[in-house]
Amino acid sequence: MSGTSKINQSKTMKKLSFILFLCLGYVAIAQAQTRVTSYDNNNEGRKGTENVFLGGAAGSFTIAQGSHNVFMGYQAGLRNNIGSGNVYLGHRAGLTGGTIGNNVIVGKDAGRFNKAGINVILGAEAGLSNEGSRNIMLGYQVGTNNTGRYNIFLGEQAGTNNAGEHNIFMGHQAGLNNKAGKDNTFIGKLAGRDNTTGTNNLFMGNIAGHRTTTGNNNTFVGMEAGRGNTKGRDNIFMGHQTGFGAMVGNQNVFIGNSAGRNTSVGSKNVSIGHEAGYNNSLGSSSVFLGYQAGYDETKNGRLYIANSKTRTLIYGEFYSKKVGINTITPEATLDVNGSMKGHSLTLNVGSFPDYVFEAGYDLMPLEEVDAYIKKHGHLPKVPKATKVVKEGMNVAQMNVLLMEKVEELTLYTIALKKELDQLKQQVNTSTTKK
Repeated sequence: MSGTSKINQSKTMKKLSFILFLCLGYVAIAQAQTRVTSYDNNNEGRKGTENVFLGGAAGSFTIAQGSHNVFMGYQAGLRNNIGSGNVYLGHRAGLTGGTIGNNVIVGKDAGRFNKAGINVILGAEAGLSNEGSRNIMLGYQVGTNNTGRYNIFLGEQAGTNNAGEHNIFMGHQAGLNNKAGKDNTFIGKLAGRDNTTGTNNLFMGNIAGHRTTTGNNNTFVGMEAGRGNTKGRDNIFMGHQTGFGAMVGNQNVFIGNSAGRNTSVGSKNVSIGHEAGYNNSLGSSSVFLGYQAGYDETKNGRLYIANSKTRTLIYGEFYSKKVGINTITPEATLDVNGSMKGHSLTLNVGSFPDYVFEAGYDLMPLEEVDAYIKKHGHLPKVPKATKVVKEGMNVAQMNVLLMEKVEELTLYTIALKKELDQLKQQVNTSTTKK
């Protein structure tokens, strides 16, 4: 080997030695910041078993029976002592775990002040001060200050301040202020954001049920459906901005975009169709069927079947028991603005004029009938033409009256026939005598 080669080899060995020295130094530093413990291999006399701690100060206070934990990240599970079965991943994740167990917490400061077990918390600052158990939280600051149990929160700040149970909140700030409300499902941005004690609600769509606070048993489906509802209960709103302005109305059914949009306090309404019952702000117990049916109606107990706000085919008033066809001003139980055609019609009557044929019936002599007609211009008991034209007529009563006149006419005819027969007999008798 030449002298030059020996010199180069010596330089190479020095470089390798220096690199090895640096590596050992980094390992020493890392060991100062990282502790890995396993069963029967507890550092510094700690009693925990089968734990994995990676990160500066991770699991530093695990001094008692804490076991089966995995803490990874700076100060992850720092104050856990006897808590077991936890997985904390992230900077200060599960920082103050203490005695709780069976949590999965992932994210920077996730579950940092968590005080309850059996949770799944994923996201930066998720479940930050959680005190409830058996929850699933996913998203930034989701479930912050939660004290409820059996909840599922998904989305930034969803379920923040929640104290209720058995809720599902999915979307940015969904169920943000839920206090004691339970058994709710809010899906969409700001869905059910202001709910406090409302229960058994289903809100699906961005901003659906946004202002509901204490309303119960509502179903709002569609963007901004039931947005203005606060205390209303037992409502079903389906469609974009259905029941948008409803505040305290109860037991309404609105189906179709903007159906019942400006209803505020009305209850027990049914609006089906695009913009049906649109401006019904105060009315209750009405039924609106069709496109823009009852668009500007605000009174109680109305029926509209229409295909625009200016074309109403059938209108009704439940309290006065009136129905109009092609009219919104019915003056009778059934008011038809137009002609009618039917194949069969049955009229109920209280009596029928067979009494005309009974013994003792007071049949007006024809001489008196003739005098009555000359004086009044119409038959006895029959109304004047001017009155019928002005007020109309009761078809059933008129048919009874007409039958009475027909039967009276029959009696007159029979009487005339008898007189005619007598005259014939007299004529025949006179002829025979001659």
